[in-house]
Amino acid sequence: MNDEQVIGEVQQVNIFDNSYVRIPMMTLAYESDFYLTDDEFVVFYEIGFHASARNMMITRTTVDMLACRLDWEEKNKSRGKTRIKKAIEGLVAKKYIVVHCDDEKIKNNSYLTIETIVKKTGNVYGESIKSGSSVFSGYTEVREDITELARKDMKNVGQRLKVLVHIKWREKINYTISYNEWKNVLNISERTAIRLITEMIEDGAIYCQSGKYYTTEDGQVRQERNKYSTEVSKKEDKEYEMGIVAQEKKSRAVTNLLEKTSDIRMWTRMNIFDRGMDLGEEDMEIYLTTDCDVVRREADKRFNEIKSKSVKGRMMIDDWEMRARMKMSDGVDEHDDEPPLIDEIIKAEEQKEKKDTSCINKPAPQVDTSWADDEDVEYEDYSHETPLQKMKRLKEQEVNQIRSWD
Repeated sequence: MNDEQVIGEVQQVNIFDNSYVRIPMMTLAYESDFYLTDDEFVVFYEIGFHASARNMMITRTTVDMLACRLDWEEKNKSRGKTRIKKAIEGLVAKKYIVVHCDDEKIKNNSYLTIETIVKKTGNVYGESIKSGSSVFSGYTEVREDITELARKDMKNVGQRLKVLVHIKWREKINYTISYNEWKNVLNISERTAIRLITEMIEDGAIYCQSGKYYTTEDGQVRQERNKYSTEVSKKEDKEYEMGIVAQEKKSRAVTNLLEKTSDIRMWTRMNIFDRGMDLGEEDMEIYLTTDCDVVRREADKRFNEIKSKSVKGRMMIDDWEMRARMKMSDGVDEHDDEPPLIDEIIKAEEQKEKKDTSCINKPAPQVDTSWADDEDVEYEDYSHETPLQKMKRLKEQEVNQIRSWD
């Protein structure tokens, strides 16, 4: 590396940045020597994807590792790896990267240390190169989900990735793009550019807002240039950032509760603490048997929220409690025909029902039994029974079953 080139400083990495790679826009400056071929463009992204977490300007990899993700030339893996090596050589020649290799010539399994070049006059992420009427400057952050859109057609992955990066860059200034510009940026014919853009619109990789038609002063009909956007960028950046912050906040809240609880069961089943997870009978059993005030407090909050939403929610909580208590009572004495805990539940429910007179004199719902042609068929309707009645019925069934074993 000559004296005009130095390696970038170590940058702090945020684990919530969704692993983006910075693509310099000078890579698409089609009238300059810095313009990258399709293969060089994709390989530059892959080098950034494999970058070190400690220093984003350094990547340690091999051609074999790069080939695993690119999967070029499915029928001829050797040819695909040759393309990768050629692309790396092109990036070196165009002064985007410096490659350190112990072997005299890069082999498929050669251990490569690749450094992104930063010049004293600026860097590849800050260079401004003019091509045509446009100035290609700065960089665009490309996340892996954007690259997945390009991978929908691995045969043209380089061209598709260029389209997506160029759209994201132009979106920043609400810029329209002509087919002539696509032809130049992609270094293909206008006819091929139209076909590629159309295919990407049809497979959902990009969205197009067609330009309006208008009439010129001499009566000719013209169309304004189209506006494009990527599938991923339709989500507002603010919404994305808020989602990441909320996720981080939620994770910290769960961790804090786990550190405070004395109930070791919460480390293997943390549903009560994590509001993104559903509750069930097992959580009710933990709640009823725990000695930890933290678990009781958080469970009370969540169970009460479910109860307050609807009658169905209250019945669901009651059902969990009944099943949990029956399971607990079975564990106390397997030979006890009359589990005392169930009797306690029934007594508690009877007292609750005496206080609650809201269901008095309400007629039971009518049940259609017209399907029973046989007069001897007996139809039992449980749809109107209260939780207490349901518990008594289930208990009676259980006792009768136990007696039948004797």
